[in-house]
Amino acid sequence: MVAYVIAWVLIPRSGATAARPAPSAGGAARPGVREAWRTVGTELRSLGGALRPARVPADGAAPATSAGRGPIRAADAVLSGLGERLRTPEVRERARRAVDSVSTAVGASIDSVDRRGRGGDRPT
Repeated sequence: MVAYVIAWVLIPRSGATAARPAPSAGGAARPGVREAWRTVGTELRSLGGALRPARVPADGAAPATSAGRGPIRAADAVLSGLGERLRTPEVRERARRAVDSVSTAVGASIDSVDRRGRGGDRPT
């Protein structure tokens, strides 16, 4: 399952190289560490919301429940629903944005540690 999710996130779309941000070079501005990790939180909340199953309609017409079907069938239904949501372009884009934001935040954190280790900001 994890490999499936990773593959959906990492397999490039056609024309994806132009849409993704380029890694920062020496003098390129990177967001601050806190700002970068806040962005990660925002993107992960957005992705989590997209992965949640649809809510029960207000009219009380509940979809078929897993009651009486057994735990294996219930787990299969949940994972199948997750797989269906992962196939939608919107969810895949949110997953890619979340991964990109994690990458940016990790890079900003490493840069910050590097600057501290060198005794200050690097000359540009």
